[in-house]
Amino acid sequence: MYRLLPASSGVGVAWLCAVAAAIIVSVGFGMLDVKMYRYLKNAVDVLSEERRRRTVNIYAGAFIVASLIGVVIT
Repeated sequence: MYRLLPASSGVGVAWLCAVAAAIIVSVGFGMLDVKMYRYLKNAVDVLSEERRRRTVNIYAGAFIVASLIGVVIT
């Protein structure tokens, strides 16, 4: 934001614009998060118990593998 504003604008204006932009982007991501949560919760609620367990196990396995890869790479 600071690079987009002309140098003649004051520091207060630049700060206010940066904070406003951060809030606007956060609101957008928050709305997307709520919609995605609703969609995924409805998708999981209709699954059978066995299918739900299998999906959780696959997710947990993928998370562990990704975590191990992250540990090895860094």
